Amino acid sequence: MVAGSEERSSLIAVACRTALPGSVAYRFGRGRGSDHESWSATNRPPPITGSSFGLLNPLRVDPSAGWAEALFNSLWEDEMDNHISPDYLGVLGGKPNMDFFWKEVAGKRRLIGNPNKAMRVLHRLFGDYILKGVKSTDDSGYGIRKLPSATGCVPDSNPLKNAQKHAKGRFFYITDLKNAYPSVDLDRLALVIVYLSRYEDYCTEISTKFFAEDRYLGLLRETPLFGQMFLLLRHYFAGMQGTGLAVGGPLSPYLMNLYCEVYLDSRLRRWCERHDIIYTRYVDDLAFSSAIPIDENQRREIRRFVRESGFEVNRRKSKVLALVQGTVFITKVGLEYQPGKEAARVVFPQGKRRTLHTLIGSYLTEQTDWPEKVSGLIAEFLYHYKNVWPKTETDKKTFALCQAFEREWAKYRKGPAPRRTMKKVPKRRR
Repeated sequence: MVAGSEERSSLIAVACRTALPGSVAYRFGRGRGSDHESWSATNRPPPITGSSFGLLNPLRVDPSAGWAEALFNSLWEDEMDNHISPDYLGVLGGKPNMDFFWKEVAGKRRLIGNPNKAMRVLHRLFGDYILKGVKSTDDSGYGIRKLPSATGCVPDSNPLKNAQKHAKGRFFYITDLKNAYPSVDLDRLALVIVYLSRYEDYCTEISTKFFAEDRYLGLLRETPLFGQMFLLLRHYFAGMQGTGLAVGGPLSPYLMNLYCEVYLDSRLRRWCERHDIIYTRYVDDLAFSSAIPIDENQRREIRRFVRESGFEVNRRKSKVLALVQGTVFITKVGLEYQPGKEAARVVFPQGKRRTLHTLIGSYLTEQTDWPEKVSGLIAEFLYHYKNVWPKTETDKKTFALCQAFEREWAKYRKGPAPRRTMKKVPKRRR
């Protein structure tokens, strides 16, 4: 039993029980938007073996903590009765389930999860449970609370802001994590969540800032909650075979960012500060920039940090670039060298601009009638146009085309044209 739990004033019986390996229906099907083959056979993760996951005594929880905390604090493995209690099934709206299907994304076949409504509710509630532990951390938990190196799947961030952080760089090292989501170590992720959920019990023994290197992590493995948390992650948040995080899982992006902050970002950030290197991570895309070249020894050190966190660098997508040699693209946003100026100019990708001009031109000349396809690219360009200064003549021409498209579309569409696209961007005072 976790230290301190005996002091709780009132106890209730066990609220729910986790499913055993194989009890969650992993249907390997076609799914929406997939043109690939499908299978009707049920795929189940292999059984867990080892003394760490034997029959555990139920944990008792404080009823004043709320049903969500009671749910996630009272999980255990029982070989005779593997189900979530009916009370909690009612709260979730049914049995959590995730179908998997093949889908081609950017020329690569990926196994995508399609969760049902109950699974989405479960992910949302588990996210609230984790955030409660995150908010309980002190100043040493700044990285876990703010995720300062993550620029993807976090509030108020996007590819443009990710590229802008590197605008003052002159030399770049850009790489990619190979099979990022499936490579997340659920065992190490469970350690982080157990630590956050029992922060007050372990904050004096285990460092939040240096969690990945702390020698007392074995204390967390000795708690019954660790085994239960691992099973929870494996059954409801993992991929098809019960390993890694499911691509398409509602909570997978946050769990990915949390895992990377603890085991990768925090270590890389401290190392980069010592070498005057700017580091950001957009999901699985890692970008490093500096005023001086990032040499081979430094790149080897970066790859070592990546390996120790459980990932592998995708060497085919790794690039070593210099700004003076041409436009540098970071998460598909370009940085262009400006002679005599400290920062590079952010440019809209020419490929997307040509596509946008072609689609708008085809629509205005009545060659095509697919305005919804154009509106997505327009929204992306308008965000760039609003947040980048100074405006180039090419940007102004593209903006005028977007306005012409909106005026034409408004003639045939029900309701007024969206204000966000018709509104002129105010001039900035010099």
